[in-house]
Amino acid sequence: MKIQQINVTTGVGDLKFTMSEQDIIQLLGKPTTIDNDTLNKCLVYYYDELNLAVVFVEIEGQMIIDSFEMENVCYQLWDKPIVKQNFNAIIDLFKQNNISDFEQHKNEYGSYIMYKNLFIEFDKENNIATDFSLSNPTL
Repeated sequence: MKIQQINVTTGVGDLKFTMSEQDIIQLLGKPTTIDNDTLNKCLVYYYDELNLAVVFVEIEGQMIIDSFEMENVCYQLWDKPIVKQNFNAIIDLFKQNNISDFEQHKNEYGSYIMYKNLFIEFDKENNIATDFSLSNPTL
């Protein structure tokens, strides 16, 4: 799987927040599963082989990308993988890139780091990053 760089303002690799459903399908192919989440009023395209979910919301009659959710080491921030890294390594990565305006939290489920529209989750037992999501900064 190709390494995909995360850009908090535009998207992940070739995936851009400005893309339509058809653009996503043209780039990635047909999703493994499509979930029409009526509770949260969103549509989720799951790509199991990429460990990727693309979440769409309807705004003014158009489906807009709300977020990308990822669980794979091929997705990187500042040329470093996020998933499977420990909490302190991610904190160090932010500091190495002169980012100080991030938030770090712990709760009964584990830890998480928030930076702008990037949300990284860590498991409670090992404090290792399990997944992360990148939300559309224009929504």
